Amino acid sequence: MIRINTTHIEDQPLLLEGEENGEFLELDPNSYPHPNGPVSYKLTASMAGSDLLVTGSVCVRLAAECARCLKELKVKINVPDVCHLYEGVAGQIVDISNEIREDLLLTLPVAFHCKKSCKGLCPRCGADLNKGPCRCAEETPLPPEDSPWSALDNLKF
Repeated sequence: MIRINTTHIEDQPLLLEGEENGEFLELDPNSYPHPNGPVSYKLTASMAGSDLLVTGSVCVRLAAECARCLKELKVKINVPDVCHLYEGVAGQIVDISNEIREDLLLTLPVAFHCKKSCKGLCPRCGADLNKGPCRCAEETPLPPEDSPWSALDNLKF
């Protein structure tokens, strides 16, 4: 957990730099993506009257899977512009872990790709098309009348 004791902040901002176990992101370690190291943070905490302003950056390394070819990859997720305001917290210990977790999770892409030009897997045989064409291209497709979908052509609406 990342906590800030506001009683330690005076006229000068408090610099916070460290690492937190990646488990606090609550990502399933048996599926992708999951942490592949600690969450690193460099934060500045300053008081504005009784309010706490936290700014800085956080990053984490994740193990992920390419959505096209299913290769495991290592990615770094970086949030360079963390900014949170906590009102009326002078003299308190403030836990900012949930906000940091949310910042990182909102930065995750919908799908990870090993490279932009990844061709993925053949939908018929599962061959990695990045390594070359599969043998399915050599096979002749079923004639349209032998297709299980050809029965739909006879439907009358």
